[in-house]
Amino acid sequence: MESAQDIPFPVRYTTRISTDTSLNSSAVYKVLKDGSDKFDVTLYRAFIDENGAERKFSFGTDADHVAEFHELTALKDTSYKGMYYSASKLPGELIDKLQQIGVQVTSTELPWYIIGSQMWANGILAVVTWSMVLTF
Repeated sequence: MESAQDIPFPVRYTTRISTDTSLNSSAVYKVLKDGSDKFDVTLYRAFIDENGAERKFSFGTDADHVAEFHELTALKDTSYKGMYYSASKLPGELIDKLQQIGVQVTSTELPWYIIGSQMWANGILAVVTWSMVLTF
């Protein structure tokens, strides 16, 4: 089971991108980059670099400065297939554009129990949660 520590990004939605055909990764990345800029959605992606280290990439504005890379050249040798994370739902127009080029897109809202420490330690939600726990 995943927990909040397993996902290093400020997320609420996960999007799985895959396909049965071979597409050029740079074309898919360009659609993601253009869509994230147009719709003001930040997509995060973890990838393995040429040295075998895990790196973090963001499409769009990385307000929390979580990602190390923002330029598409960092992803030049990586496949577009995998999980992408975002704080807001992907717009239907972006999903349609991805599907038009032959990509399969599955987007899901994360269940509340994945949020983990956010619920127990941050802001008014933590106060409400602890109040309910202590009351009952």
